[in-house]
Amino acid sequence: IFSLSFLLTDTGWITPKLLRGVGYAFLAAMTGVFLYYSGVAVGKMIGGASLGSVTGNTFDPRHHAYTAIYLAVALAFIYNELHDRWSEMHRWLRAVMIAVVPLLILYIIIVNSRAGMLTLYIIEAACVVHFALTRRRWWWAALMAVLLAGYTFGMEKALPTHQERVVETIADLTSDEPSDARVEINGGSLDAVKKQPLIGYGVGDYRRCLVDQYDENGWAYGVGAEVNAHNQYM
Repeated sequence: IFSLSFLLTDTGWITPKLLRGVGYAFLAAMTGVFLYYSGVAVGKMIGGASLGSVTGNTFDPRHHAYTAIYLAVALAFIYNELHDRWSEMHRWLRAVMIAVVPLLILYIIIVNSRAGMLTLYIIEAACVVHFALTRRRWWWAALMAVLLAGYTFGMEKALPTHQERVVETIADLTSDEPSDARVEINGGSLDAVKKQPLIGYGVGDYRRCLVDQYDENGWAYGVGAEVNAHNQYM
């Protein structure tokens, strides 16, 4: 109903100025949330907790993949604003937005999202290439790439648990006995898809189908948990 309302009503009120206002409010909210959880994490560490114990789901209780998506949108908004409105912006606003960038990148790394890191690398590369092509300032683009890459890899190095998850994922993809359940989940889902590639299994029947497939593959955990592929296309 909400989607259809856009087809049946006048949407002239959705102006670029309004969307930019929403973008700034969203950016401020994500930055505020990061600072709040950072304070909580620092408090835990003062109480004796280790750095590794306050990262991941213990840093932000929301699902890390969704949090990373929000942060990726915020970073893309920052780049768009700085690129398109640099000459119009006050100096203090430029400084604030540039300062927020490393905070949001650090946020993605701390919540330990592999999908978020992959998205971050894609955004960083796209922004550097776009800046070089549109501004024709190749040295600035190269410097921006070096700074972003150096900061990102440096922060990842400081949080070894994230690197361990990435390494484990790569190892699982080539292992007969993967430690990450999602490798088995997606493998079983693909096996099921191959049997019914055109018409699928019907609405509401996918869980039973997946359980049967997990049983056929000899994956005991999936039989009891009835977990799905976490992938709507599959």
